[in-house]
Amino acid sequence: MKQFIKIAIVILFAITSQNLFSQTTFTSSGTWTCPAGVTSIKVECWGAGGGGAGSGGSTNLYTGGGGAGGNYSVNNAITVVPGTTYSFTIGAGGTGGPTNGNTNGNAGGTTNFNNTLFASGGNGGVGGQTNQKIGVGGVNGGVYSLNLTNSGGSGYLTTPAFTVGTLWTSSATYTLNQQVYNGTNLYTVTTAGTSGNVAPTHTTSSVPASGGGTAILTYAGTVATGTASLNSTTWSPGKTYAAGDIIVVSGTPNRYYSATAGTSGTTAPSHTSGSAGATSGTTTYTFQTGTNINYLTVVSMGSGYLSSPSVNLSGNATATASINAINTT
Repeated sequence: MKQFIKIAIVILFAITSQNLFSQTTFTSSGTWTCPAGVTSIKVECWGAGGGGAGSGGSTNLYTGGGGAGGNYSVNNAITVVPGTTYSFTIGAGGTGGPTNGNTNGNAGGTTNFNNTLFASGGNGGVGGQTNQKIGVGGVNGGVYSLNLTNSGGSGYLTTPAFTVGTLWTSSATYTLNQQVYNGTNLYTVTTAGTSGNVAPTHTTSSVPASGGGTAILTYAGTVATGTASLNSTTWSPGKTYAAGDIIVVSGTPNRYYSATAGTSGTTAPSHTSGSAGATSGTTTYTFQTGTNINYLTVVSMGSGYLSSPSVNLSGNATATASINAINTT
């Protein structure tokens, strides 16, 4: 007979000799004893949700993000022995961050049936980010922060686009648990092998690589995206600049470095080399051939990342990604 179990767990089983089915639901940790005539069960588990992040207690008003829901797992055919007792643990909900601490919420606990089937808890929400001043909701395996590692590089004349992660390519060799993306879809390599020559497009389950490939790609989630902001401020008349400000003149590709603190004057600078004083102002403008990236902002966290993905920027800036790692304990 086969039975069905849900953990916060549900167990479904059938007594094959009598063609009967039974379902049991558990919402607290405990044990289940296999009845006579049952040799196989279906078990569903739900992990606990993550706690929300705390908000900032200062005048900066950093808000906290909500926690992520717990993960789900199912096994349609777990072999069991009549009369045997099986234990299970229901994950506890994650605790929230303090109201005045601007700290992350805690991850929800893992639900576990007899150390055979696991459903990890959702990640806690993220406290407000320095540049965004807003919390990021918890996402399982999502990117919550993009961090410049070399002061944002130099020489940028226009805002660069960038990608997160490894792009799927044809005729590539992939290793177990490597992650690649195509379009907005993220995939995990669950059987190592070659990629073939047809890009994956599935959004559920596992599919062998097409076009002569040998790897198996399992849909993991969605790709994270973001935007870059250059270190600059727009020129306007009568404005006060600090020494070191990067100034952009609207409608032109020109950027200037404020070599001395002072006022902008009445006429925008237009020289394309060297330095010049502001017209009817007190600052000195030094022409620049580009500037650095000031910060990166997460637009979409994505989901399903097993480890921090690469951040692929044009130019000479470098960056790393921080993720809400999937809880597998």
